[in-house]
Amino acid sequence: MKQKQKILLIFMLLLWCNTIISFANNNYDNHYKVRIGLKYASGAKNNYSVNIEQVQLNQNSIPVIHSNRNANRVELGFVYLSRSYSTEWEAKQSSSESFVCYYKDTYFNATLSKKGNLSVPVVLVKQNDSILFAFDPKKDITLSSSNNKFKIEKKEYRGELELLSNNSSLTAINYIGLQDYLYGVLPKEISPEWELDALKAQAICSRNFTVTNMGKFKKYGFDLDTTTTSQVYGGIAAEHQRTNRAVDETEGEIGYYQGEIASLFFHSESGGQTESSENIWGMKKPYLIGVSDSFSNNGSYANWTYSISKSKLEGILSRSGQSVGKIKNISIDEKTENGRAKKITIYGTSGTRSFTKESFRRLIGTTTIKSMYFNFADTTPSLRPSSNDLDNIFADLSNLLNKKSSSPILLPSESIQVSSSDPIIIVGHGFGHGVGMSQFGANAMAKKGKNYKEIISYYFKGVNVQ
Repeated sequence: MKQKQKILLIFMLLLWCNTIISFANNNYDNHYKVRIGLKYASGAKNNYSVNIEQVQLNQNSIPVIHSNRNANRVELGFVYLSRSYSTEWEAKQSSSESFVCYYKDTYFNATLSKKGNLSVPVVLVKQNDSILFAFDPKKDITLSSSNNKFKIEKKEYRGELELLSNNSSLTAINYIGLQDYLYGVLPKEISPEWELDALKAQAICSRNFTVTNMGKFKKYGFDLDTTTTSQVYGGIAAEHQRTNRAVDETEGEIGYYQGEIASLFFHSESGGQTESSENIWGMKKPYLIGVSDSFSNNGSYANWTYSISKSKLEGILSRSGQSVGKIKNISIDEKTENGRAKKITIYGTSGTRSFTKESFRRLIGTTTIKSMYFNFADTTPSLRPSSNDLDNIFADLSNLLNKKSSSPILLPSESIQVSSSDPIIIVGHGFGHGVGMSQFGANAMAKKGKNYKEIISYYFKGVNVQ
């Protein structure tokens, strides 16, 4: 009997522990920490101007060095380590000629030195020319302030500053809570003046994007960067009261598909039809399928045109190593089931080039070719009647011949002949890859009384916000 009671007790303890762990792992509020790369790779330097009030050094979120002074510079340097101590206080009291260095979990007296066999690389934390302390630049060691804010290169951020040594430079990372991070993301991704439920829907998408892309920049020592490669992040200067409110009022909420965290992509405007993820990235998701989107028919980018000369396109192809000589013809060979160009071929005097998915858009520029939801415009259409009915034939001819406008008649075409004088005109709809939530559409839905959960479920079939 006692044996059964022991087994039951062990089972209950394991169940309780699993519940606690599950709760901790699904706590997507400000306790969930993210590493954002501020300066890395070619953008990294060996020193930075900073402003960190009453700077403190932490290891695994535990304070290891305290200071009542403000730091205004951090730089990569070399020091000679002398005697070691078990506490910060002992190291500080031991000598007035040296400073404290926290290196490999130990406190040392340190003095500046040049690079050599007896020196070690460290980060020097300074106030003007005075060294406050030094530390081993490795992961999980951060600099924090008394007000949970810091500046680096005159830009202010919430959270803490992490510095990782990369040979001769320092990768600068913002170690920050998820909520604080989203404060700096939302106003860079969507207009703060839009409807609150549209902002809340964006908060859900951005929170999901963050969680599902953790470790994307693992090789650099952080999770996400500050650009469109991840999500645009502007720090404290970007924050807005209305977007902060949207983040606060959706705190901890995540979109799930059948119990799994969903990848919730978003774009500016669909132009009336969203796209399936497999047609853009080859990644098939049941909730990332194209939907008819009448809410995105009247936004700023619902309809657009772009004109490019033959010579300019030939130059772009040549500079990218994809020259076809003199361009003769361009055709859309394949479209997705949602109407976007999937394969485009350019025919020239010295060869042909085919571009699939988003590659044609990237070739010319993603802000000029706003989406792949387009046709080429035929500026010299033949006079083909729309029916065999004699009355309609005469009506069509009359309408065409009596055109008052001097502008060319633009008819959609999937293949055009290219002359030396006429520009190549592209007539398109929407802005962005078209997958997931249309931001303009979300705002239009909110204006019609839809709440943020309804917006999410409209663009992501089967996704529930919890």
